[in-house]
Amino acid sequence: MFTTAVSSHTATDLGRCGWPNAYHVFEVISTCETNIIGHLKACLMESTVVATVTIVAPQKSMLKELEEAVEAELRLMPYRARIKFQPLEPFIEELYQS
Repeated sequence: MFTTAVSSHTATDLGRCGWPNAYHVFEVISTCETNIIGHLKACLMESTVVATVTIVAPQKSMLKELEEAVEAELRLMPYRARIKFQPLEPFIEELYQS
């Protein structure tokens, strides 16, 4: 069963799928990636209930830029193993399988 949680960010900022003892956050990026570092800090540094954050973007080039931005943020390095990067395509394929 999935549940939802709300942080200091609005519900449209972060989509969360909840499992019994932890939350796995899916950050879906379409055009605005400037606040990704703030979202990651809120999820991983300021929260004790988020297990992982998966960043989803429509283009692999965008994912690379986001990953470079995350790697440049030294305060996030202890949490790096809990941050995943995924292209949007596999999610779309799974949703629209015939």
